[in-house]
Amino acid sequence: MPNDDGYRTTPEERLLISLDHFKDWSNYLLVTSIAVAAWLATNKIPDINEAAHLVSLGLLVASAGYGILTLSFVPLIAQQMKPSDISIYNVEVRYNRLPFATGEERAPSSTRAPKGRGRSSSTPTI
Repeated sequence: MPNDDGYRTTPEERLLISLDHFKDWSNYLLVTSIAVAAWLATNKIPDINEAAHLVSLGLLVASAGYGILTLSFVPLIAQQMKPSDISIYNVEVRYNRLPFATGEERAPSSTRAPKGRGRSSSTPTI
């Protein structure tokens, strides 16, 4: 039976469903980037010079790396969502950047009070 807002799920379930869709599309993009990078690395394209070929390959590898980093935040977002969150993009995620080096928990710099005019270089941003 639908809720008062016409949906069959709760707002929390809708957030998890949208996070699942985000994860699926990130996986598709990651696999596609790796496949294109592998194809580009094994084939020489005759109409492109070597520098452009290497730049394209480097950008595709960087894209795959950022895709892996993006997917690493999905479990943290799912775990730390609250009922008051209205979007998967506005969840405050707390994490340890190097848990073996320091036991200090980190939060995104956007959630901390600003110190002066610039951002702290040791504060990670998401």
